Amino acid sequence: MVPALDLSHLAASGARFVTGWELLHDARTLTRLGPGRMDADLLRGGNSYAGRWIPPLVILQSLRLRLAGALAEGDIEWGVLRVARLAADVTLQEQPASHSIRSAWSLTDDIFICCTLQVELRLGTEEGSWTGRHTGSTAWPRSWGLGTAR
Repeated sequence: MVPALDLSHLAASGARFVTGWELLHDARTLTRLGPGRMDADLLRGGNSYAGRWIPPLVILQSLRLRLAGALAEGDIEWGVLRVARLAADVTLQEQPASHSIRSAWSLTDDIFICCTLQVELRLGTEEGSWTGRHTGSTAWPRSWGLGTAR
């Protein structure tokens, strides 16, 4: 007997992944966009931010590749997914750099941007649907996010 498909762990780990360090690849774009709601259809490639279409963010492309890889490891084809949608509420807040943050970045910036995402990732197949939720933060130097770092 074949066990029922369960993608709950994949949905949860995917939601957590989006708030991690790889979000730094999109620091300039997110800094420019400001706070808002990000929506992405990982199957069809449509992405919007605050209701406006945006080109794909690196983090969303990486998420799609990681999901496809995890499915392949379980001998599950990408085509089994009928739904793969991400929604995230994004907030950005400037904050003074702590000594530990400043030394980790090896920069002298006094202001960092803290990007907090409340993420919901929905995966669905003909067998069921699973939702992963996670809230997490990543910070980067303000000058780096604005593209003015030297």
